[in-house]
Amino acid sequence: MTKDDKYKLIFENWRKFRTISEKEGFGFDQGPTKEPLQYSTEFGIKPEEEEEENILQKFKNKFEKFKKYFDSDSDKKDKPTTNTKLSKDKRVSPDEIYPIVDKEAKKYNIDTSVMMSLINTESTFRPEVKSSEGALGLTQLMPATAKEMGVTDRKDIRQNIEGGTKYMRHLIDNLVPKEMKKANAKIDYNKLAEKQKIFLALYAYNMGARALARKIKNSRNYEEAKSRMSDFYNKRKEDDYAVKTMKNTVSFNRTRPQTPSALPLRW
Repeated sequence: MTKDDKYKLIFENWRKFRTISEKEGFGFDQGPTKEPLQYSTEFGIKPEEEEEENILQKFKNKFEKFKKYFDSDSDKKDKPTTNTKLSKDKRVSPDEIYPIVDKEAKKYNIDTSVMMSLINTESTFRPEVKSSEGALGLTQLMPATAKEMGVTDRKDIRQNIEGGTKYMRHLIDNLVPKEMKKANAKIDYNKLAEKQKIFLALYAYNMGARALARKIKNSRNYEEAKSRMSDFYNKRKEDDYAVKTMKNTVSFNRTRPQTPSALPLRW
């Protein structure tokens, strides 16, 4: 085994036992643990002669030198030109990811501007941002949702966009009507226009289809449901998620003039 192979093996084994914070990147901020001690001797550090904290810092310094070995071959395949391993505050350009979003939006029959605006609302184009609830990436996918949508790496820009777009279509066609039916909602979902279904799906994307159904089940029509949701967000002193997202679609619509008049008047 070469020296390079040895270092790669050390890091791969150490990573298996170490709890990694996706939010903060490689989790050295979490304090010393016993695992670095196990491998520190491989780097010429003697645990019995050093405090754990000092060992961890030396291990971190060594890691900086050899961190390239964390980049597996699979990480380099089928990726957009965008760097998918960015800091949590690093933003990607909307122009850079637009072709990916456009492709997936067409695949799942959703307006591209809606998905671009959803990404803006969810993550402000930060591929590695993580919410306190655990949602991650451009479209803020939860682990269970990502798994259901076939996403294996939520930080991967292409996978995350496809997963979020696929989930949006799943909400429109399946989850929202299913939960509304279970809640005995008064609205006939099948009679709603596609744009109205998208609006409700955006609320479901934000809070979950079941929660949405419970909140609007007594609404007699779409306008009343929308009013109930606006009241909900007002009480929480938050922007109305769907209204905010739909208003911003004009900023990402490349098929119409970029003026306020291009905004759909009724959703």
